Amino acid sequence: MSIVPMGLPQPGETTDSKDTTKLRGQPLVAAFLSALIPGSGQLLLGQRRNGTIFLALFVAVLLCFWPLRLPRLFLGSALLSLSWINLSIHSAYRAGWSSGIPEHQRPSKRWLAVVLPLALIALWFIPDQLMLAAGFRGFSIPNLSMEPTVRRGDPFLLTWTTIDRVPRRMKK
Repeated sequence: MSIVPMGLPQPGETTDSKDTTKLRGQPLVAAFLSALIPGSGQLLLGQRRNGTIFLALFVAVLLCFWPLRLPRLFLGSALLSLSWINLSIHSAYRAGWSSGIPEHQRPSKRWLAVVLPLALIALWFIPDQLMLAAGFRGFSIPNLSMEPTVRRGDPFLLTWTTIDRVPRRMKK
């Protein structure tokens, strides 16, 4: 018989007080959250440094929508969309399958086939709402009055700030 002070682990006991069955699903939830809002999954898992970096990059992308209004240029719109998708995918992968998570707690890589398409579907709609909030509206040409320059059905992006700059004689 040996005397062990209270509070110290007994031989064969683990010092981890968290239930591993509870933590098993957390990386998967963190991956999905990070796909929607980059960095949120890392913060859920307690990875403050990575979470803060991803959130700062996400805020930088949001600032490019408004007040910088980069989508007014085609290249700006394309780069913002690609950077947002890349940031979301990278953040989701790092949250769910990073080396900081023990191997037995990582979800199967088969979950990538579920998490990433769901995140991309969600990301399909979020930038559209941001574009509306930043004052951009998408339209298509309804008739042939502007042919051959613009064809019927051609899409274009209109910013409401340019309507305010039209001279009064043009508005009538």
